[in-house]
Amino acid sequence: MYKSTQSFIADRQIYARNSLKVVHVDQRPHKDPTACCQNAIEECDQSEGVRLISGWTVKPIDPYENTVAIVQHWWNQSYDSVYYDTTRDMDRSCEYVTDLDLLDFAASNPSMINNNIAISLLKIAGNYYGVDEDESGVIRFKIPSLDTPVLYRQTQFLEPITFKKMPTYSPMALCR
Repeated sequence: MYKSTQSFIADRQIYARNSLKVVHVDQRPHKDPTACCQNAIEECDQSEGVRLISGWTVKPIDPYENTVAIVQHWWNQSYDSVYYDTTRDMDRSCEYVTDLDLLDFAASNPSMINNNIAISLLKIAGNYYGVDEDESGVIRFKIPSLDTPVLYRQTQFLEPITFKKMPTYSPMALCR
């Protein structure tokens, strides 16, 4: 397990009822790379004994920029407990971390949220920043905590932030 993954799990677990854990996920890429949640839901609808899994993909630390990209993501688990992802173009260097509190929150609060995908994160020098998209493109902002409602945009964020040199974070990395 990457140190960046271990650190993220420790930081997020404080706010999660369900245990976060790293899991091995088989890649079965054939669905839209920008629609992970819809891909996973379709897989549940089309396959018997398959369930929806929410969580994160965590990249290894970028030693040159001292950053870690943590993308909220959805995939599936089959009846025989095999985790698999049908989304194309996933970065194979990422580790998958289950976080079923995201699924629970989305299922329990459909009228509160307008998107099943929580914000993604950048960890820069030990601090977490939110990464999201709006009509102007990718935005980055300070977040007060890793609490689930915060991750689902249920709090007032501080002003968007800019960096003198923004760490690399492709809009394609955002799951929708």
